[in-house]
Amino acid sequence: MFTTSLKTLQACTAPGKICEWPDFIGMINELVNFGIYLAVVFATLTFAYAGFKMLTAGDNSGEISTAKGMMGNAILGIVWVLVGWLVVQFILTNLGLQEGYSLLINK
Repeated sequence: MFTTSLKTLQACTAPGKICEWPDFIGMINELVNFGIYLAVVFATLTFAYAGFKMLTAGDNSGEISTAKGMMGNAILGIVWVLVGWLVVQFILTNLGLQEGYSLLINK
């Protein structure tokens, strides 16, 4: 997972290879994908911590509402990250730099 991202990021550093626009866009795509992995891990840890906080809160309503807020924010963060990924994929596909339907290139 992380090694393929690293190989893609270093693909342009080969001797004699000239970096071009698709290489740059591919690097941006790989960075976004790596960010998604990090966001999912962070959201999972936040969700687990909020669940632990909720379980140990007892009848303290302030702690329970704080834990619920943390869970809601973790879910909202994942939704925003996935919407950002969708926008990047849409742009890359329409520029013709990835497989799929393209508005600029007739296949």
